Amino acid sequence: YVHIIVPDIKTKDSLRKRIVHTGVVIDLLKDFIDRITKTCKGKDMLYADTFVMLDCTNEAYHKDDTYFKKLKKVAADRFLFVTTKKIPVNMLKAFTACGIPIVDTITKGMALEEGWISPYVIYNVGIEFTSEEKELYKQLTEQISSMLSIFKGKAKMMNYEFRKFTHLRMDMVEDDMALIKACHMDNILTRTKAFSDAIEKRLELYNNNINKREAIAIAIKNIKGKGLVLSKTRSITNFVETLDYCMCWYKGMTSRICYDFNGQPYTYTTGAKKGEPKVFGDIGIRKECLKHLEHGDVSVIATDEVANVVFDVEDLTTIICTSPYCNPFKTISDKKEEQPYINKPTIIIWLYMQDFALNSDDYRTSKEKEKLIDAQSKFTTDIVWTNSIKDVKF
Repeated sequence: YVHIIVPDIKTKDSLRKRIVHTGVVIDLLKDFIDRITKTCKGKDMLYADTFVMLDCTNEAYHKDDTYFKKLKKVAADRFLFVTTKKIPVNMLKAFTACGIPIVDTITKGMALEEGWISPYVIYNVGIEFTSEEKELYKQLTEQISSMLSIFKGKAKMMNYEFRKFTHLRMDMVEDDMALIKACHMDNILTRTKAFSDAIEKRLELYNNNINKREAIAIAIKNIKGKGLVLSKTRSITNFVETLDYCMCWYKGMTSRICYDFNGQPYTYTTGAKKGEPKVFGDIGIRKECLKHLEHGDVSVIATDEVANVVFDVEDLTTIICTSPYCNPFKTISDKKEEQPYINKPTIIIWLYMQDFALNSDDYRTSKEKEKLIDAQSKFTTDIVWTNSIKDVKF
């Protein structure tokens, strides 16, 4: 059987999803040490056909001699230590002392060719609010916080009374914010409407602002090949279409006139409207986007925030996610797993609004950076954090 040692729970969970075999044991480092300590006393050994240590340059293995002392209790036909990093001299000496020298080095080119590593890089690009947007954000946040303080804890109280009198095991409202939005009586109506308006205006500040638009325009101008722009808001999607060589599409979009490769409108060829510009619905517009993208007079399509409802386009080189809520991956429903949406994009650019301080107070944007980190927590892809779209290597 194969015995695999991993340094952390994240690696273990990732392996469990990929390896389903009764002849494989996956141990966290601490569990391996415990196993050896409890079961391999005296001359007893841990036997395996193949013994594997993943991420062998991880400091967890090297912070003391415990691991290497326990390793002497392992009897295996084959030992395999793997790392994606250069092995420091002190670690190399430790491996060599255990009789495990370097026997092969795999280049990045070879790994890409074999499909062992991702062919793309993710750039997380932080966008700053303008001074005017920061001030407006502060005002809206104060308005929202004031209303939330009035309703603080009221949803919990209401849900308690609702369960008590109805005997139903369910909540009446999700939280205090949901309760505010549900209040539409007397003077409460005016205040809750103002609250909802402030929420929408604050959302608009970081979903659609000047600096983000500029970053999107710069990225599109530098794309080599074909690109997708994924957006949560229609205003961003429609903005992208105003740029050179760009079109947009989303489900339920308003019918419109479409144009051929020479910029001339399609016309009806028969019937009472013969010769008049032809109007296309969203299905027809989608087909036209693909035709123009393939032809080359359009290089970028802006669309919905979730890629798997959009386009399966070959030779796409770049995906721009305009917020942490966008998803450049599609879910394979039968396997319940995500995979890169496009065949082999070279770049995924993820924009997020940075936190900022105003008048010595910290007004957070909506914790976009934290949301982005959470969304990318399971990725094995190279991720580069930058503060400017100009730092992206197209």
